[in-house]
Amino acid sequence: MNAVFADVRDFIVAPNETVARLVSRRRYAPAFFGYGAAAAAIYMWGLISAPESVTAAGALLTLAVLFVFYAFKGFVYAALAHAALSFLGARGSAAGLFIIMGITEVAAVLLVPLGLIAAAASLKGVALGGLFYFAMLVLQFYMLTVFIRQSYATSTGRALTALFTPVALLLGLAFALLAVLIALAIAGVVSLLA
Repeated sequence: MNAVFADVRDFIVAPNETVARLVSRRRYAPAFFGYGAAAAAIYMWGLISAPESVTAAGALLTLAVLFVFYAFKGFVYAALAHAALSFLGARGSAAGLFIIMGITEVAAVLLVPLGLIAAAASLKGVALGGLFYFAMLVLQFYMLTVFIRQSYATSTGRALTALFTPVALLLGLAFALLAVLIALAIAGVVSLLA
């Protein structure tokens, strides 16, 4: 466990060198630490934003589900982004990209102090929470772009293309599903009128 905290400390002090070392050695512990930190931060952000009575079992279950969600999201996102990078001619490893994704999830920890500041200032509301979350996503995308560019020895444009490819695929899939549902609804209405 001390090695994980040492890696996190090294990441704060010298991020580029630390990421290169972790990717080359295939160290997954800091990545899973990042996914766990993101799950805990999002859970705490939710408690700060909308406090409610929570049981210990419910909190543990929620944290476990969030951790699995973040790790699975990182796995799928890394696979799709790696495929896009490979298609664009960049060379790197999907496992390394999974590690990079996990490390950059640590940025979600910033939501906790921002939520406390908003709560202390009585600035509750979706708009402020959304602004903080958007700022955290921008920071994450910046870090991902820098680390992908470094790890894959590619350009910023290719790194950004790889980062937005999974988002574009997800949006395309959502629109296709919506079109199918609308077509089925129209067919159902037409058959009722006939």
